[in-house]
Amino acid sequence: LTEEGQRAYRAAQIIINQAEMLQNMFRKEEADQPLISIAASTVPSSYILPGIMTGFSDIRPECRFSVLDGDSSFALERLQNGEAVFAFVGTSSRKTIFSYHTVCRDRMVLITPNNKEFAEKKEMGVLGKELLEWPMIMRESGSGTRRETDNYLKSIGMSSADLNVAGYMNNIEGIKSMVAAGKGTTILSERAAADAIRDGRVLCFDLEEDGPY
Repeated sequence: LTEEGQRAYRAAQIIINQAEMLQNMFRKEEADQPLISIAASTVPSSYILPGIMTGFSDIRPECRFSVLDGDSSFALERLQNGEAVFAFVGTSSRKTIFSYHTVCRDRMVLITPNNKEFAEKKEMGVLGKELLEWPMIMRESGSGTRRETDNYLKSIGMSSADLNVAGYMNNIEGIKSMVAAGKGTTILSERAAADAIRDGRVLCFDLEEDGPY
């Protein structure tokens, strides 16, 4: 989607969710089916939340879910506006407003095309931080992934302005496809990159030697 399309999509999600909640107020047959409204950022929405909702539904099958997904900023805005009862995000901000509770852990890794050049670097034990001069595809500024990437760069004395940015994309699947096609590298959640790593479409590099970031 274009930037305008993304805004229209998010606005439509809000309208649909609110319309559904209004309809549910007058559906007698659904009175015993509580609706849980959740806001979620991209990585939790795609790679974490489905498993959590499935497990919860096994315990409370009468409950239904309504999920609003966007980037982390979008999810927190929905929570603050009362459009969701809680949110799943990949980074913490606005700590004076919200209370955060860890439900799972992830780490940031650098992924590259799976070609001979990067395979040799992988074999040599090269770290992700040593490959930051390569063209990189970045997430949008409101995402948890982007926030954590910026935090990591700051921790090693860099900023996104120091990178050779090949482009910006909102869609994680699109980013992985771009990397697999040899269009650049990216710093991404290991959970989000897991399928592409497992299938051999990309290579994964730890950012730091002394443990995950």
